[in-house]
Amino acid sequence: MADLRGQQFGPYVVIERIARGGMADIFLAKRHGHAGFEKLVALKKIRPRYAEKKVLRRLLIHEAKLAAKLVHLNVVQVHDLGEIDGVVFIAMEYVRGRDLSAVLSHAAARREVLPVDITLFIATQLVAGLTYAHAMCDDEGENLGIVHRDVSPHNVLISYEGEVKLTDFGIARARIEGALKQNLRGKFGYMSPEQVHEIEVDQRADIFSVGVVLWEMLTGRRLFHSTDSDEAMRRILHAEIPPPSTINPLVPRELDVVVLRCLARDREDRVRSMRSLSRKLFRVIEAFSRRAQTRELAVYMRRQFGRIGGYQPGLPTPVHAFVPTRYATAPNTENAIGQTLINLGVTTDADVELALAEQRAGGGRVGELLLSAGAISEDDLALGLARQSQSKWLSEAELLGAPPEKELLDRFPRAGAEDLLMIPIGVGDEGRSVDLVVSDPFDHARLQEAKVVLGVTQIVAHVAARSAIRAAIDAWYPEASAVAEPTSSPLPIGPPVLIADADLALITPLIEQLRAEDQEFVAATTGRDAHALIGARPPIVALLDVAMPDMDGLNLCLELLRRAPDAIVFLTASNPTDEQRTKALAIGAADLIEKPFSASVVSSKIRRALKRHARAVPNRSAALRFEGVSGSLREMSALDVVQSLEVGLKTAHVVLQYDDGRRGEIGVTEGRVHGAATPTSRGEIAFFELMAPGAGMFRIEYRPTSLDATIHTPNTALMVQALELLEGSAEPRPQTDDLVLSPPPE
Repeated sequence: MADLRGQQFGPYVVIERIARGGMADIFLAKRHGHAGFEKLVALKKIRPRYAEKKVLRRLLIHEAKLAAKLVHLNVVQVHDLGEIDGVVFIAMEYVRGRDLSAVLSHAAARREVLPVDITLFIATQLVAGLTYAHAMCDDEGENLGIVHRDVSPHNVLISYEGEVKLTDFGIARARIEGALKQNLRGKFGYMSPEQVHEIEVDQRADIFSVGVVLWEMLTGRRLFHSTDSDEAMRRILHAEIPPPSTINPLVPRELDVVVLRCLARDREDRVRSMRSLSRKLFRVIEAFSRRAQTRELAVYMRRQFGRIGGYQPGLPTPVHAFVPTRYATAPNTENAIGQTLINLGVTTDADVELALAEQRAGGGRVGELLLSAGAISEDDLALGLARQSQSKWLSEAELLGAPPEKELLDRFPRAGAEDLLMIPIGVGDEGRSVDLVVSDPFDHARLQEAKVVLGVTQIVAHVAARSAIRAAIDAWYPEASAVAEPTSSPLPIGPPVLIADADLALITPLIEQLRAEDQEFVAATTGRDAHALIGARPPIVALLDVAMPDMDGLNLCLELLRRAPDAIVFLTASNPTDEQRTKALAIGAADLIEKPFSASVVSSKIRRALKRHARAVPNRSAALRFEGVSGSLREMSALDVVQSLEVGLKTAHVVLQYDDGRRGEIGVTEGRVHGAATPTSRGEIAFFELMAPGAGMFRIEYRPTSLDATIHTPNTALMVQALELLEGSAEPRPQTDDLVLSPPPE
């Protein structure tokens, strides 16, 4: 089909293609009416190579006629049916959102399972639409006997406003359309046993398919999945079907019973009707501890896919696929990577088809499979990803020709650049955004982690080949084992000594000792003042108290070493523990001194440190291990910090300190919030207290948390409520025995 973007198609103006399948395309279009009236619709059209096939034309016409009879909140409405220049089309309701298949895939990529309350809400809305369709009667009052026959995640659309709609009645069968072939099948893996046996089906076939979809939402796994159609059908007929709770312990046993009744292979043993299934689901919801409604689903969709609005000129349109795409497509892109590379002329359709076959057999990404097969180069793949994401592509020569400022590289340790395979090249928007060269612009987990490491709220991604990024890392960062040439004088970066401690009685003797030695120094009694001094003129040597008000010495140490990697830091603490000593050394401190200390002993340590710095300055920036980062909460919220760890499946201990006096810790284990604590609370209450916005500092220590497991709520539910709290639309629920979910088994 020619590119119709911006062209008139009958009464419609085509805006852009939003989905592409093997037999049909879907376009976002606009219909103009009287007095400036405009309406967005989704145009579904048979692709040119299939336009002459009568059975496909008939299917599309049948779908339009049948769906036009169904006017329900949970069914995609058909507005128009027509034929222009031999092309049959239907104009449907435009749904701003994603299909359930995309939602499940997105959750699986984050190693999540849909929350049970969200799953129950989606299921009840899907069943409501099917209940309406199954009950549809003709003008004489006789039931039409509609059977959808293709209930699958691809045909369940979820809008960003939290609506659930069923679409694609293309192979649905009603008695009035008895001429349709009986052997038209739904997607393999979601068919009922009677469809596999090619016998007459009734509405209970849809109940089986709903059971498959519900099982997959509850477990995050495919039930009868196979790349081979015969194997998929064998599994439908014979494979064991475990109760969902054996995979997801948060599923109530009552829901197990409902799902397994839907999946009974003998349809006489299944739930009798959609209406009966609806009643059973609502009884489960009434007994469940949390209930989701449209608003909760909208918040969940926003959290998964961002704050995405409707169509705006010049901006990518949210993709919602009514038909399976030919190649794996990245979000908000028109062409998949395979098609993009073909369009660039760097590979052939045959090579892409081979990569797709390999993907179906063993998984993987099409671009990577083409690269490993030698069909494309690293530069070809980078160029394709740049074109796909509408980002700038940089060749190795262009990248190496524009080295960034050293201060920017100091903010992004070499170990971080090598781990994330990203490198910053510039700063914009008054320091709130960073230009970042990446190898994969769709790796949102790594992009989010880079935001936290750099302490910015926006990333402008440029794309380069992985070999080019590695060359830039080698060129711009010194080798980890390198040592700078000796110097004859200290690095003139500011006052030689900073003393930060709230205990004036303790540090006054030290201050007098330094004055007697004519040593230049500055002193601060709060963490906030010390942070300001570090930001203005980083010292050569610092003595920082671990328990400083407003901001502790560990955060100040990380901040100083980020700005001046060659600085020498001594931390002080009363009755320090082994864990504190280990932590101090891990983040780069020279020593942890126990309080109270001798002024003469500490002044001697400071003199030796200054002399050591003057003799030979070790290149600490190269040796800095990627074990911790610190940053400001002014531009990045605590929720952003925790979600970056969640998306990256990181294990870390997070320390938060706000200017308003709030402070506490959050533990994250492989992306899951493990526990939270403040001086006065633990568990969810502590977590929500620390999520409230405010200025301050955060510290991330990439290590297992020492906090007790005090949070057992699934991450998704926890994050959704945190979002609601940030928006002021909810209050934190109290942590009581009847509201906290039981912890998963060991």
